[in-house]
Amino acid sequence: MRRLSVLTILCAALALPGCLRPTDKTAPVDSLVRAGLHETLSPAGRTLEMPAATEKEYRCSNFTLLYRLTRLGEHVAIAFDGVSVPDICLTALGPARCRIPLGPTAEGAFPLTLNVEGMVREGQLVVTASTLELRGFDGGPVTIPRPLLRRVPPATIWGLVGWGPEDQSDKAKAFLDSLGVVGAQPVTLAAGDYDYFQVAEDGTVKMATQGGYYFSKAFAFHFEGDRAALPGVVSAFGAPLWIAVYDDLGNGWFNWATPATGPVARR
Repeated sequence: MRRLSVLTILCAALALPGCLRPTDKTAPVDSLVRAGLHETLSPAGRTLEMPAATEKEYRCSNFTLLYRLTRLGEHVAIAFDGVSVPDICLTALGPARCRIPLGPTAEGAFPLTLNVEGMVREGQLVVTASTLELRGFDGGPVTIPRPLLRRVPPATIWGLVGWGPEDQSDKAKAFLDSLGVVGAQPVTLAAGDYDYFQVAEDGTVKMATQGGYYFSKAFAFHFEGDRAALPGVVSAFGAPLWIAVYDDLGNGWFNWATPATGPVARR
C-alpha cells in the first residue's frame, strides 16, 4: 500500500500544468534571458505564448530553458530557474529555449513577474484590441527585444510571391489581381511589427522569410470573401512563381503543396 501511495503522489505531481521540469542534468541560468510575445492564430480562437531563450549560446542547439508558471488571479509569475542539458546533442551552437503557454488572448493589463535565478522584475502584460505589449522590464534579468507587437486584424490575409531569375512581375501582378477577384481589398495597416509580417512607415509590407528569391513581393489585404476560393487561386499559379498566402484564422496555402493548403508556421 505504501508503494502504491508514493507512485500515486509522484504521478499527480508530474501531471501538474505550468511547469517544465528539470531532468537529472541541469545547469543554472547564467546569462540574460530574451523573451517576447507571440499570438497563435486558430479557427478556435487566439492564444498567447511567451517564446524565451538565453543570450548565452551552448555547445548544443537543443538545450532547454526550464521555467515555472504560476497564476494568482490575474497575476502571472514566470521563473526561469535552470537549463536542461540533453542526453543527445544536436551539434550546433544555440541558446537554451522554451515556449510558455499563456492561454487564450484576453484584453486588459495584467501584472507580470519575471524571475531569473532569484533576480526579479515586476511589469505588465498589456493587451488591447490592436497591440500586445510587455512593460516595465528594461534593465532587468530579462530583456525584451520587441516590447510592442501589433495584432493581425480580423479579416486579414497576407503572404509572399517570389520569382526569378527571369522577370515574372506580370504573372505576379496577375496573381494579386486574382486575389482581388475573389474578394481581397486594399487595406491601410498601421506601421509596425505584426510578428507574422511587418509594415513600414510608407505602408510597404515585409516578411522575415522574404529572402531566397531573386525578386519577391509581400502583400496584405482585407478579405471578407469565401476563403474556400483561396487555395484554388494559389494553385492556379505554378512555377516559376512561388506563392504563400496566410490568414488570420491560422490557415496557410502554398502553390508548391498539393492540395495548396497547410498550417501557419510558428515563429
